[in-house]
Amino acid sequence: VQEMIRALQRQGARVELFAARVDEPPPSGFDALAIHRLPSIRDGEPAGHAAVVAALNHELAAALERAGPYDVVYERYALWSFAAMEYARAAGTPGLLEVNAPLIEEQAVHRGLRDTRGAAHVATRV
Repeated sequence: VQEMIRALQRQGARVELFAARVDEPPPSGFDALAIHRLPSIRDGEPAGHAAVVAALNHELAAALERAGPYDVVYERYALWSFAAMEYARAAGTPGLLEVNAPLIEEQAVHRGLRDTRGAAHVATRV
């Protein structure tokens, strides 16, 4: 995500970051970056973690509505996340979704995914 932000800024884009986890202090070059902090996520039991992440969709949707409109919405996909791409679609804004791994399969193998069907359903929303 950091390299995408830097690349977009080099192109002259005004970038705003919506995130539940943000380094403190922000990485070099991000001093002027507008950061919208979402409620933090604590790692924990997989089923509870999934519910917390899914609930953040409401927080993110509200934050995007308050701060927008935008020329483009870029999101690095996270399992259970759909708010940014749904916001982009509803606003008629181009949405760019970076998917860097088969997240459902990885979660099932390495982190104990309990609701594969639910995760697959959420993935169809993005």
